[in-house]
Amino acid sequence: MSLNTSKIDRITAILDTGPDPALMPIGRRIRTKVCDINNLDIPERSGGIYLIDIDLRDPRKVGRLREALYPRAADDVYIFAAGSRDHPSRVQAMNLGANHVINKPMDAVQIAKTLVSLCEMAPDGKSRPRGQRSPVLTTPTTGDRSPGSPYALAAEATAAAIPSVTAASEAIDDIFWAMQENFIPDMGLVTDASVTVLKALTTVPVDDWLTNVRIHHEGTYQHCLLATGVAAAFGKTGKIPVALRKQLAVAALLHDVGKSAVPRRILEKRNILTDGEMEIVRRHPVDGYEFLRKTTSIPDAILTAVRDHHELLDGSGYPAGRTAGDISPLTRVLTVCDIYAALTERRAYKPALPKETALKILHDMVERGKIDASALATLETSLKG
Repeated sequence: MSLNTSKIDRITAILDTGPDPALMPIGRRIRTKVCDINNLDIPERSGGIYLIDIDLRDPRKVGRLREALYPRAADDVYIFAAGSRDHPSRVQAMNLGANHVINKPMDAVQIAKTLVSLCEMAPDGKSRPRGQRSPVLTTPTTGDRSPGSPYALAAEATAAAIPSVTAASEAIDDIFWAMQENFIPDMGLVTDASVTVLKALTTVPVDDWLTNVRIHHEGTYQHCLLATGVAAAFGKTGKIPVALRKQLAVAALLHDVGKSAVPRRILEKRNILTDGEMEIVRRHPVDGYEFLRKTTSIPDAILTAVRDHHELLDGSGYPAGRTAGDISPLTRVLTVCDIYAALTERRAYKPALPKETALKILHDMVERGKIDASALATLETSLKG
């Protein structure tokens, strides 16, 4: 394949092992630096193209990658390699800011095609990344990630949560992908993930589970996972029937799938949304509801919760401004879990609020007649476990 090298200055390949044979044809055309993730040193951080083929399930390697590549330069382009069905690795790649994810094993043709598709000439003659991802989703947690650091200790302390967090992230990734591509989603994956998370939270403290999510995930994925963890923990003290807890966990996994239809430039915007942009965002509950209604056979109670999770008891919510009499019990609980997750998540434009502060805000919403008091009381009890 012919590659216009005049548009590309250099490539840095970050690999698990030695040079990949797939890079040889590329290296003859473009200056290519090969780096070992286990001994990573990238002194020049003025922007460039990075081809990354490492074990994205290994927290130590992901930590080294973050240390080397962030803060991200304006012209950086990240190309990750991951197995076509390795959902956790593909999700991790997107969380790390992938402009594109190619399939393993890599080959020279797909690398070349990706380089051509991602880069075009800017007016000043420099390479400009096409589809650059916003820092809202891609900027990682800052700070020391070396062995013994608070980050490393937190990752080690919450390692028991990883299998269930991974199962939930796979399900979320699949459902978002299905809506984007207009495919029938794998509801078995969603159901299995909900059961896995519910089971994990019988032994893993909910705070550990949520901390593990915050360590390894960003942005929309972080929010969906946090909402799932909070919802799965809801009522685990025995006050809520098991069947209802299962429905709640599934609803939490699905609740924001409608955001697949929201343009990324809006979803990841740092500043206040315009009225037009807010109108688009506020369509996501109905968009998600309609997609799930047409492509799945999930219970009406879950569909309704997905559609109404932004409704408030006093009629000030959206999309329909429903009031208390029209908001189902499952929806009331999902709304409280969703708001708590949003308050305690970290975003580029705001820090994560402490649990106590978030609960204080929710109590204020109860006093103003916006959310269900009994749902909040049960959530507060559940979060102590």
